[in-house]
Amino acid sequence: MNDRNYKKRDRSPSGNHFAGRTATKMQLKERRPLTESVTLIGVGAVGRQMAILLTAQGIRKLQLIDGQVVQRRHICTQGFLADDVGRPKVHAVADLCQQIDPHLDVSEEFGRFRSGMPLHGIVFCCASKDSVRTRIRRSVKAEHPFWGEAVIQGEVIRVATATSSHRSNFASTAAAEVNLPAGKELKSKLPLATMAAALLVRQFIRFAEGLPNEGDIVIDLVAGKYLRGPTNG
Repeated sequence: MNDRNYKKRDRSPSGNHFAGRTATKMQLKERRPLTESVTLIGVGAVGRQMAILLTAQGIRKLQLIDGQVVQRRHICTQGFLADDVGRPKVHAVADLCQQIDPHLDVSEEFGRFRSGMPLHGIVFCCASKDSVRTRIRRSVKAEHPFWGEAVIQGEVIRVATATSSHRSNFASTAAAEVNLPAGKELKSKLPLATMAAALLVRQFIRFAEGLPNEGDIVIDLVAGKYLRGPTNG
């Protein structure tokens, strides 16, 4: 940079630089759309990304349920940090979320999901195994205001949501077995998991703002297809 054209910034607390930063923080705080309490079942590739996004969007309470410990392979496949290796996933994710929002009320359940567990009103299922997702769907009651889940198979993503005001859609979602097109499994699902997490949070934000959203979305990245199911709301 040419020193003659360089204008030194005023870095005093009353200077424009800090005033701008303060205004930006206030604006971001005002724009955070979510104030609900959320339960995340499974905090692997999809669940960890969802926890980050939901915390950044302003949720007040977060319950994390997962019984796995971070392994070295999870650094590249699920986005965990090297310092997380050997720690329960729920603890690692909780620490990360509280770095984003120190005031977040987060509870950690290190263990498998159990039928009858107390859950927050908003529930997301991010378990990776079909059998586990099926068991959880059958256990979670339909009076929860919002339910969401994500499934990744090959390069196909399915995001399903349902609301308590659309119990028929919830029943259909809760009972349906996932039937996605067969595809080659990638060594790392992290890019697809990030997309799935973003779609789920997008659907939830629309619900929180009183906007309709698709009850079921399937994206086939290889075929270039985007399929939508019945609308909730």
